[in-house]
Amino acid sequence: MSEQRYRFMVKAATLMTVCWIAWSLYDLGWSSKTPEQQMLSAGSRYLEDRQYHEALESFDQVLVIQPDHRGARMGKAQTQMELGLHAEQYQQSDHYRDALSNLDHAIELATQESTPEVKRFNAVAHANRGILKDRMGRYEDALKDYQQALELDPEVGDGPGFLTRFLRNQAEKPPSITDRIEYLRQQLSLPTSEQVLSRPEVDAKQRAYTL
Repeated sequence: MSEQRYRFMVKAATLMTVCWIAWSLYDLGWSSKTPEQQMLSAGSRYLEDRQYHEALESFDQVLVIQPDHRGARMGKAQTQMELGLHAEQYQQSDHYRDALSNLDHAIELATQESTPEVKRFNAVAHANRGILKDRMGRYEDALKDYQQALELDPEVGDGPGFLTRFLRNQAEKPPSITDRIEYLRQQLSLPTSEQVLSRPEVDAKQRAYTL
């Protein structure tokens, strides 16, 4: 084995170990202090693991204690978005309607503060509401939310970073809202008969944004 290859393998093993330790600490909820934070962390883990009903239960537990918890509102909306994406058609509208209500509430709460952290949250919430409206066929409204997200935080347009994709087992970078803005603008400029606004095989790869 060459020296260069050996060093590469050592670095790769070290990176995987660091990621594993970080994930273990996150999974154990060591960064959470209050019961609400622990339930919120559990809900986020369930959501990433596609255990949607367990995620809903965790977010609902937080909302029983704090009905205006914006993080739980957005987490619940993200879960409902995924349930709607994988549900039968007759269930889809209910999941999406509830998700929209929770995102509207989360954005309303976020507009009451102006700290950098809340501004970032607001940007992510707008990005997710754009994705939701996109799935609902409300393309022009989706475009407005995407643009608002970028105005609040341009970095949201980059999409999920390497670590998020690593934890999600996403080898390829999914479409970002910047990609979607460009595509929607192009399609909406065409005559209605020529527009292709929904590409299920591509759209299904775009997951909700996380903080």
